[in-house]
Amino acid sequence: MRPHGGPDAQGRAPLDLSTGSHPAGALPRALQRVRAADPSSYPDPQYRALRERLAAWHGVAPERLLFAASASEFIQRITALAARIAPGPVALPQPGYGDYAAAARACDLAVLAEPGEGVRASLRWCAEPGSPDGRSAPPPTDLGQPGAPVTVLDLAYAPLRLDHQDGWSAAARAACFQLVTPNKALGLCGVRGAYAIAPQAAAAQPWVEALHAAEPSWPLGAQGVALLEA
Repeated sequence: MRPHGGPDAQGRAPLDLSTGSHPAGALPRALQRVRAADPSSYPDPQYRALRERLAAWHGVAPERLLFAASASEFIQRITALAARIAPGPVALPQPGYGDYAAAARACDLAVLAEPGEGVRASLRWCAEPGSPDGRSAPPPTDLGQPGAPVTVLDLAYAPLRLDHQDGWSAAARAACFQLVTPNKALGLCGVRGAYAIAPQAAAAQPWVEALHAAEPSWPLGAQGVALLEA
């Protein structure tokens, strides 16, 4: 079994620092939305209303949004895609979320601890802020350049930072996949649901199309939709 936090045979911990679950509990408005969700039918398989709202929230085109059953599901999906269309090592931040390495190893891809510029990798993971140390790191300087690895910026902990300051410019963010996982910040870790904002460059379009093709039907259930609407 891979190392992981969360409840175990002894039950749920009062304060669980291993998963980033919110010690204050669920945000009441979000919890109300999730409880009111109707699980008796499928959501819109295209998630059109949710897509439009999130696109307006982020100020991006709706077609740049990719929905995922969870951040972990997206990590597995894009890593499997990299193994198929651009096989090569996967560059990881140190320290970093364990699912990055687990997905790479599941696809028989080599894992590289991110040493800095010049890494010859096909897929690169970054986090802002980092997990679990919460520190910021500047973006790679080769973002968007020919031959640079496809880069995913994990923003799971961004809403929890106190000063809301980081070194990633809007241009740097637009050059990578931005992975958004709001269940930690909303105190609803038990509800799975995430999305990624695709890079703005046309060169990313083959990856976007392949990610859509590999997407499971209805990656978000009714509660996941309610979570992201909140």
